[in-house]
Amino acid sequence: MIMCNKLFVNLKTFLSKHWDEIIVLIIFCVVFYFITFFRCSDIWKHMQFAINRMDDGTLMRGNFLLYLLTDMLSGFSGDCTLAGLSLSFILAFSNTLRYKITKDSLALKSKWTNNILAFSMLFIYILPFSYILGPLGFCDANQMYWTFTVPTVWHNSTTIMLFPFAFLLFLLSMRQLEDYDSRRNIWICLLVSINVFIKPSFFFCFCCVYPIMLFYRYGFSSFLWKSLISVIIGLVCLAYVYMSIYELGDDGSSIAFNADVLTVKFWSNNFIKLLCSIVFPLIYFIFNVKKCLHDKEFWYVSLLFVVSIAISYIFIELGPRYGHGNFLWQTFICLWLVYYYVLKNISPSIISIFKGEKISASNIVLIILYICCFFTGVFYFIKYMITNSYF
Repeated sequence: MIMCNKLFVNLKTFLSKHWDEIIVLIIFCVVFYFITFFRCSDIWKHMQFAINRMDDGTLMRGNFLLYLLTDMLSGFSGDCTLAGLSLSFILAFSNTLRYKITKDSLALKSKWTNNILAFSMLFIYILPFSYILGPLGFCDANQMYWTFTVPTVWHNSTTIMLFPFAFLLFLLSMRQLEDYDSRRNIWICLLVSINVFIKPSFFFCFCCVYPIMLFYRYGFSSFLWKSLISVIIGLVCLAYVYMSIYELGDDGSSIAFNADVLTVKFWSNNFIKLLCSIVFPLIYFIFNVKKCLHDKEFWYVSLLFVVSIAISYIFIELGPRYGHGNFLWQTFICLWLVYYYVLKNISPSIISIFKGEKISASNIVLIILYICCFFTGVFYFIKYMITNSYF
C-alpha cells in the first residue's frame, strides 16, 4: 500500500512537471501517424527502407540509426503497420524533445510564454514570398517549400529525427566556446556520433565551423586540441557512412561538383529565393548590427548557415541517389538555428509586452514579423494536410 502511494505521488509529480511535453507528444503522435499513413512524404519510404535493409542484411550501413530504431520498436517484425507506427512515435518523440530543449534553453521567467514560444518554433517558417515571386516568374506561386530554404520540414523523417540532436549539439558546443569543460566534451563527442548516424547533414557544417570558433576562442591552447577530438570522432563516423554507402554499395552512387554553381542562371534563380528565406533574421541584424558583430553566438549560427548553403550549392549526388537532396537538408536545420537565435534575443521584449512595459519600435517590428513567420508555418502545415503536397 505504501509503495502504491509512493508510485501515485511520483506519477502525480511527473505529470505536474511534464504535462505540456506529454500533450505535445500526444499531438505529434497523431500528426505523424496521419502523415505516415495518409500523406505523401519520405516517411513511408523510409519505413519501407528500414524493413528492406533488415531483410537484406544491410541495416547497419550508412546513416543507420533511424532505421535501426524503427525495426527495433516494431520488434523486427517486418510488418509495415507496426514499422509505420514505430516511426511515427520516433518522429513525435523527436519533435517533443526539440520542444523541451527549446523551452529549457529559452528559460524565460514566464512559464506560459516560454512554453508558447518553444511550441511556436516547431512551426516557424519563412514569410510567404512565393505568392509575390510566383507572378514574377521566379517560382510557382503555390509552392511554399520547393526551391526555397525553410526552417521547418514535415515530410522527411531523418531530418525531423536529427533536429533535436543537432540543436543540442549546437547548444553544448556554444557553451564549450564560452567555458571549456571536459565532461561536456564527452557529451559533445556522443552527440556528434548520434548526429552522423542519424544523418550527417548538420555535421558537414559543424566540422567546418566549430574548429574556427574554437580557434577564435582558445587559440592554440590545449582546450582547442581537446575539443577537436569530437570533430575527429565525427570524421571517423562519417568515413564509415561514406564507405558503406559509396564504396560498399552496389547502386553506382557517387558525389560530384555541381557545375551549375558557376553559371549566372543558377545565381539569378537562387539568390532572390535565399534572400527571401532570411528576411526576418536580416532585419534583426540591421536593427542590431553592433550587438550582433560582438556576439559569438551570432557568428556561430551565421557561419553554420553560410556553410550549409555553400555545401548545398557545391555538391550533388550522382546515380540512383541523384535528387535525394542529401546535401540540402543541413540548410533547414541551420536556418532554424538562425531563427532560434533571433527569437532568443527578442523574447525579453515579448515578456515586456505582457508586463505592459514599453519596448522599442524595432522590437515591435521584429515581434510582428515573428508572429507572421509562425502563422505562415501554421498555414503551410494546414495546406500540406489538406492538399497532400508538401511543395
